[in-house]
Amino acid sequence: MTNGTDLCSANINVHTAAIWTIIEVFKDQNLLSRVRAELRTIEFSAITSSQDLEKLLSLSLLQSVYAEVLRLRVEVQSVFYSEREDIKVNEWRFPKKSLLLVSAGPAHRDPNVWNTRDGEHPVDTFWADRFLVYPNDPRSGPRRKTPAELARFQQDQTNNITDRGEPRYVSGGMGNSYMPYGVGERTCPGRFFAQRLMIAFCAQIVNDFDIELLTTTKDFESSSTFYGLGAQRPLGNVPFRVRRRARC
Repeated sequence: MTNGTDLCSANINVHTAAIWTIIEVFKDQNLLSRVRAELRTIEFSAITSSQDLEKLLSLSLLQSVYAEVLRLRVEVQSVFYSEREDIKVNEWRFPKKSLLLVSAGPAHRDPNVWNTRDGEHPVDTFWADRFLVYPNDPRSGPRRKTPAELARFQQDQTNNITDRGEPRYVSGGMGNSYMPYGVGERTCPGRFFAQRLMIAFCAQIVNDFDIELLTTTKDFESSSTFYGLGAQRPLGNVPFRVRRRARC
């Protein structure tokens, strides 16, 4: 059964986040080319069956774009409550029976947790590859590596046991640092549908249209109007020109 809250979340969050995927892909011609090349690997043209959708969900770069949009553009508040024991959040401890409201934003932008490739891709900027693990690159992946982990990788290189495969999408292992749909029992039940909708929308638009952003800026800011309520809208208007792609 659908209620008013479900409909509100669908319109504010899914649609807004889907638009962010389009903005991020089309503002970067190199990324646009990579996404289109990835779609060609599955001979994508349209979504006519569940099999078409499952093929899209197997594409690592497209999934990473989706996850990075949520990391950067979603601000949700998670409620924590414990009846029997104190609540520990990082270095802070709160007494039991306290009602806590925790914002995902600071966790999504913690440079002590997230990989920035030594500052090359700051946590407050969009990086399409942030959720991709490249087998031969110890500095890839969403999580910042410790010196010990980097040392182990170098040892593996010496022993010639590194994998030579393609990059893979990784979103696990981030603990409470990645929670665009909330955490615990209050995690959004529609998250899997939202993922499919966003990825399918992005793939179809990228495949069928060329979009030109009519602005000189590439670092779009988010409006604070819906802060804490989900996906944040762009600050101000984003003018664009759209046309159907020419086919040979």
